[in-house]
Amino acid sequence: MPLGNRPALLLLLLGVLAPGLLLAQTPYLVRDINTTLEWEKGFPSPAALATPDGIYYVFDDGRHGPELWRTTSSGASLVRDLCPGLCGSSPRDLAELDGKVYFFADDGTTGEELWRTDGTPGGTTLVLDRCPGPCPGAGSPMVLAGDALFFRAPDGNGLELWTSDGTGVGTRQVADICPGCNA
Repeated sequence: MPLGNRPALLLLLLGVLAPGLLLAQTPYLVRDINTTLEWEKGFPSPAALATPDGIYYVFDDGRHGPELWRTTSSGASLVRDLCPGLCGSSPRDLAELDGKVYFFADDGTTGEELWRTDGTPGGTTLVLDRCPGPCPGAGSPMVLAGDALFFRAPDGNGLELWTSDGTGVGTRQVADICPGCNA
């Protein structure tokens, strides 16, 4: 047998004869964030966003409705209860820009709008109420291009292309591509 294949053979034998030796760490529960007995609750959304700051995801713990959560090496926590109580803000379309996480959510007052968070309750704010009052749905999934987010969202007359640099002032409709229609 050539000398170059021996380390691979040794690892294969170790894996078969003593699989526990190759595991780096034993899995463990970080925190039980759903203590309800309802199986339909608690399943995280298929979309999650991994950042250097932690993993962000939408989760319904049975007490707050679907809200944004973050898991770090310290554990899991609710970022902020945007729609207090069981209503849940149903965040979606997570994207990262300049160390902040952006998402669409409905706080029960402004309708589905663009929000940002630094992972703390106090650092989770509405970027811009681009459609005052309850708006019918938010935009399509956000696309990061350079240092701007692009998304399709209603302007009161239809869906149009929007961009944001993460600030209210820097969030604007790119153009009214098709006045009065769903562009």
